[in-house]
Amino acid sequence: MAQQVTNYVCPNCGGPLRFDGKLGRLKCDYCESTFTVEEVQKIYAAKNEKAEEAGIAAQQEDHHTVTGADFYTEADINVDQAHTDIPGGDSAAAYAQPSHHQAAHHQAAAGTAPEAEPENPAGVWGKDEANIRTYSCTTCGAELICDATTAAVSCPYCGNPTIIPAQFSGVQRPDYVIPFVFEKNEAIEKLKGYYKGKKLLPRSFLSSNHLEEIKGVYVPFRLFNGTVDGEMRFEGLRSQITREGDWQVTRTQHFDVQRAATLQFDKIPVDASSRMSDALMDSIEPFDYNALRPFALEYLPGFLANKYDVEIKDCEERAQQRAVNSAVQAIQNTVTNYDSVRETGRNMRINPERTEYALMPVWLLHTKWHNKDFMFAMNGQTARMIGDLPVSTGKLWGYILGIGAIVAMLLFMMLGMDTQSDALLISIIAGLAVGGVSGGIMYGQMKPVSRNTTATGYMDRTRSDLRLRNDIYLRTTEQRIPIQQMQGGTRPPGGGSRPGRR
Repeated sequence: MAQQVTNYVCPNCGGPLRFDGKLGRLKCDYCESTFTVEEVQKIYAAKNEKAEEAGIAAQQEDHHTVTGADFYTEADINVDQAHTDIPGGDSAAAYAQPSHHQAAHHQAAAGTAPEAEPENPAGVWGKDEANIRTYSCTTCGAELICDATTAAVSCPYCGNPTIIPAQFSGVQRPDYVIPFVFEKNEAIEKLKGYYKGKKLLPRSFLSSNHLEEIKGVYVPFRLFNGTVDGEMRFEGLRSQITREGDWQVTRTQHFDVQRAATLQFDKIPVDASSRMSDALMDSIEPFDYNALRPFALEYLPGFLANKYDVEIKDCEERAQQRAVNSAVQAIQNTVTNYDSVRETGRNMRINPERTEYALMPVWLLHTKWHNKDFMFAMNGQTARMIGDLPVSTGKLWGYILGIGAIVAMLLFMMLGMDTQSDALLISIIAGLAVGGVSGGIMYGQMKPVSRNTTATGYMDRTRSDLRLRNDIYLRTTEQRIPIQQMQGGTRPPGGGSRPGRR
């Protein structure tokens, strides 16, 4: 059967080719030759076409293996599990071992009879068995064991980048790709810098935290386009306070505030891989869409890549909710020149347009500390690093109490109160409040990973329109309070609020 994979090797020396983000070209680390994406495309066009056809045929036949591939016993896969991509793990890398045909060849050369190929024991992989795919490296013959979404790996035996073209065929072919700009060593240095300045980080984390794994992954993203037609109503109040004789008079004007707008959103990203944390992927936004390139397989060598496994309808809801939230904020921001505003109604209609599919560059860094796993992500295009960090409880309380004590002491010295016990109580309460807020801010800096709830950065203001801006005066109300009462006296009968005449 034809091979389903393509190995990218240097045309000059046969060494592994990888895409170099700094050069924007494919580079051989052995002879240092470089090639443009277009040059490599021409070289591998025929091979990729054949591999794609073979992969599609295998998918149609619902086969999980290629020629010479079979499942192995648990003993066969007992190697460095931390870096193995057997389904159920976190890695997108492939696991490789020599094929049985290779083993038979070596045994025959040694004058010994080849061992019989083991049977496929049912249920070795459990519930993950249906998601396993095995391929044969075209360079060294090693078998690569991947999950069903893997589209680009590197052979752990020979190191050659391996692409599975059929994974990106037909409707699964991405529209765009943003190439990697930053290299692995830069991601490691960025992680070290990310630790600096974190005042609540345990001291031992810096010394005993170990980087277990780092990998560059092209993550599949859905890009949603569309408009939101929004209509909102508010009650707006404007107040004016005057003194009339022995009365303080507050007159409040009430307005019916009406707004309607059509807001255009372009390429709201939602990661379409079930393997990735939505919050982690949201937190490395934004990507610079000026770097979007038409998709080509030749950007993938040297990195891992997965195709999407989350359907479009499951991603659409998240994108639409972000768009609606941003539309609400944008309309609210047009309601100005009021002392207070209260929303009284809204109607939001979503008009979806085309949905696009892109691969985005992400460095994933897995570290371990005190037997706990910590995952960090770096935007491979902008170098934005994100990840939750452990918090030292002792340091947290130390800052809360320390800041609180300083604030309390300064406030106590500033208060000119007759009774010092009252001043002390007020100072302590204020100090603890300020210390608590400061501690909360520092704690939040240690836990920055969160889902994005808005899409303001993807709003095209040049194609958005405020269709209705209407402020209708309704009435004026009046509140009268005796000056004597404000100074601690007794309020006389008849004081209160009443509608004014306008």
